[in-house]
Amino acid sequence: MTTRTIRSGAHRRILGFLRSGPATVSELAKQFDMRMSHASLACRQLRAAELIVRDESGGLRNAPISLSQKGVERLRENAVAKLRQYSDQFPTKSSACVLQVDGPNVLIGYTDLPPGPLIFIPDDSETASERSTGNQGGVWVLFAEESEAWFTLTDFQPTTPPAAAQGVTLEDFSNVPQKVGLVRGSIFESVGDSNLIEGKRFRVDGASATPPPARLRVGPVSLGTVVGTKHSFFPPQGLVARLPSSIDRSQMLDALSTDALLVSDKGALRRRQLPFSVLRPWLERRHPRMSDERRERTWEELTGALAENEASLSVSLRRELLIDFGQAEWSAEDWAASELDIYGMSPRGVASVLTSVLDRVHVPFCIDWPFEDVPENLYQRALVHPSCRVWIWRRGTLPAHRPQGLLVFPTPLVSVVNVQAGRKDPLPILLGGEEPPGNNHRVSSLSTPTNAKELLERQWLHDVLNTGAQLPEGKHGLRLRKALDAYPSGDESLANRYERTDALAAWIASPPGQRPGRWVRLHDRLPTSWVNLLPVEEVPFSHLVHAIKNGDAAWRSRALHRFGLELEARPELLISVVDGLTDEVHGPWFAACLLASVRLDRPDNQDVLVQAFDAWSRDPVCAAEVLESQFHMTVNLGAEDHPLLQPFVRLGLNQPAGSLFCVWSSSVEALMDGRPWLPEHQRRIMEILPLAWWAAYASDWITAQLASVSGRTWLRDHEVPWTAQVFQAAGYIGGLPGAPIPHPACTLTSDQLIGIKLLGEGVGVAGLNDLYESMYAFEQGLPPPPCSTHPLAGWLVRPVETWPMMNETVLSMGEAATGRLLFSKAYHHRVRSPNPLS
Repeated sequence: MTTRTIRSGAHRRILGFLRSGPATVSELAKQFDMRMSHASLACRQLRAAELIVRDESGGLRNAPISLSQKGVERLRENAVAKLRQYSDQFPTKSSACVLQVDGPNVLIGYTDLPPGPLIFIPDDSETASERSTGNQGGVWVLFAEESEAWFTLTDFQPTTPPAAAQGVTLEDFSNVPQKVGLVRGSIFESVGDSNLIEGKRFRVDGASATPPPARLRVGPVSLGTVVGTKHSFFPPQGLVARLPSSIDRSQMLDALSTDALLVSDKGALRRRQLPFSVLRPWLERRHPRMSDERRERTWEELTGALAENEASLSVSLRRELLIDFGQAEWSAEDWAASELDIYGMSPRGVASVLTSVLDRVHVPFCIDWPFEDVPENLYQRALVHPSCRVWIWRRGTLPAHRPQGLLVFPTPLVSVVNVQAGRKDPLPILLGGEEPPGNNHRVSSLSTPTNAKELLERQWLHDVLNTGAQLPEGKHGLRLRKALDAYPSGDESLANRYERTDALAAWIASPPGQRPGRWVRLHDRLPTSWVNLLPVEEVPFSHLVHAIKNGDAAWRSRALHRFGLELEARPELLISVVDGLTDEVHGPWFAACLLASVRLDRPDNQDVLVQAFDAWSRDPVCAAEVLESQFHMTVNLGAEDHPLLQPFVRLGLNQPAGSLFCVWSSSVEALMDGRPWLPEHQRRIMEILPLAWWAAYASDWITAQLASVSGRTWLRDHEVPWTAQVFQAAGYIGGLPGAPIPHPACTLTSDQLIGIKLLGEGVGVAGLNDLYESMYAFEQGLPPPPCSTHPLAGWLVRPVETWPMMNETVLSMGEAATGRLLFSKAYHHRVRSPNPLS
């Protein structure tokens, strides 16, 4: 390997800074305290050497600059050159050396695997080896694990990391190092007046007797431990976390909500107690044009009625409260340290709650935001509030403007998150406690199931409960442990004993044959998504709607099919179902079942559907199933094809922005008005609506997204089965419910898709690469390439008569949508092919 150092310190600092992402020239000048002319000159020199690239798609002014692949290789070449220069500083297998220092950026070499990415470099290597218990001076360095690369110490060629010692080779018994690992990092904290110098040798275990960095203890509660250490991390107030994983969110909230108010929907209980102070901001949001005097009178009347007799409120006002807050108990008590369950509340209701919290809370609070969008002023206020510990996002894009602070984001490891300040290297934190021994910071996690689906998928859970799986404390936790031990065969006496005091424990412990009757008795006391333990066929029809309300999406879909079959076979059941439409709580669910089962094919159904729509409009649940049932056979848009199409569209436009129903309505409205879907709206459709609803547009949309920076970023960061979307058979009927169109089949060329090769790394790139490679191989007359998402996906672009034999095994070989399309095309071809034996 050719090795040359980068002689210019400015060039080294700029290249090292761009490792963590693009930056503008002005940002580089500010970061390194350089004049703009000097920073611009350095960037021009680096561009001329092809070590950096400039994205000019948005114009030359403030164009972002990124590290090129050649720049990455140049940094590695510089690192190896420094290793060659200081190779004599690695006399033993426990050696480490500072190879280069550029301000806060550090290049380190070591011969043994460090325990984690946070290491301590003491002032004196000799005293460090003696593990003094004093407060020794030194420097804490945090390095990025993805920058780690290993090289041989003889010829400086790339090699693999050392394996754990097995004691079976001569090399294992030797203390002479054979390879060195190189990492780039940054100074995390200095102890005393310490500074790092090139060529400094130290031991990687020098932190064993050193107090943890002061930067790890800023806030009042611990988030977890730094990976590879026993040092707890106490973060400051105002954390922002982007955590799609429910496990990560739950563990983070458990850690930070100690003695705090937790605003979250993780309990999914739909029961809550709210103070009257919530109603002031709610009235402002519900009636923004109402005068202050009238709003104050309304608030006094409302709180008075809720305190004495809620039934005295008008039906419309009670309905408004139910829509935004669900079932709630109202009181004059103010906020206290507790858990507020916001499951089922509307965005307006949750925003009103948070406004009240920000105005009146006197205890720390944590926010687990369940929606995609948030009022910007509310978000800004929360993060600068002195009592806000964390704001957690689970989906959507973080607001561009947010107060400067720590950002928490997930890692590929369960229960491990990265904490990052600006562009600095992330600090990996093991949520909740110390790392299990022997894992080399590769963490797995066991937890108590949160719903029936988890329990059904993890029947082995009762075998590992004694190894540390977390359960609630007290009697409830003990009952759950016994119930889980009895699952799946059940224990009748245990279930009977728990039925009155602990519905969930009784439900888990119930023998399968007794579940139908026990469901009738317990259904209104069980948390959401626990009906899955009961097969759909065993639910009494009189309780099927209540069960559908309690089930998850897959169970609900099977139950809706059963509901339709029962209604078709026994029309007399329609009377009781129509009666259920007037139920204040379950009426929308009765309506959803009717709308998903009854069509306009029969004239006598029209009155029933109108009644069902009126009830459903109070709370449009099961929107996808209802829309597909009502409109999937409609050919043309217009009221003459379906008299409820316009009411459906108007209702959807009033739903929360970003919901499936609202996105469908705005999309259909645009079609009806002849307006095109802009790229931003295309992305919203692709994120939220089912794949089948937009497959017919996939070829056009992928080229539209590749044409812009924001579109390419979206493609890179979103996982989509593109081969299945683009290569559907010509004539396949898809499109939005109410606007079906035939799939045009694939009209793309590899030239149109070449932008895929510029996307970099991301979860969406594998499917896009498969699409490009399949198209390119077909155009060039090459064999189908092996694809990463599904090994046989490359055949989809080719005529089905050229395919090899495919059977149902393709369904389990890779990405599910691609497997289904391969099997359906192959099966359809075999059905239509002429019989050669006839």
